[in-house]
Amino acid sequence: MKFGIVDAKNALRLIYVVVLLLFIYKGLRAFARLNSKAWLGHASAALLVVSLGLAVVTLRNESALRNQPLTAGETTRRPNIILFGTDGLNAANMSLYGYERETTPFLDELAKSSLVSLNHFTNSGHSMGSDT
Repeated sequence: MKFGIVDAKNALRLIYVVVLLLFIYKGLRAFARLNSKAWLGHASAALLVVSLGLAVVTLRNESALRNQPLTAGETTRRPNIILFGTDGLNAANMSLYGYERETTPFLDELAKSSLVSLNHFTNSGHSMGSDT
């Protein structure tokens, strides 16, 4: 049996949110006491109220979206999206991008029926092969 925030449902998840907000509130109150400014205590209370309100709205919307049935007219088919990310591969040496020799025949064939981008970047291009 798993236990934790990820597996929590409904009321238990709400308890986690309330405990988190209490920790935030206590931390902000302690910080306010260090600076001895009364407005900071009020600001932390306002932040707590806003956070709690957002948590309640999020939990209600999440359960409402999860329980919506599909109607007959809606499609359940998702698009086929494949992202290729490579390391140590230069586009200047790929026939897919205009190199004179046929170096990427399978990608050339796939590109005929695909959307191919010319200016793209990976989120993190640092792997062990590129760092050495």
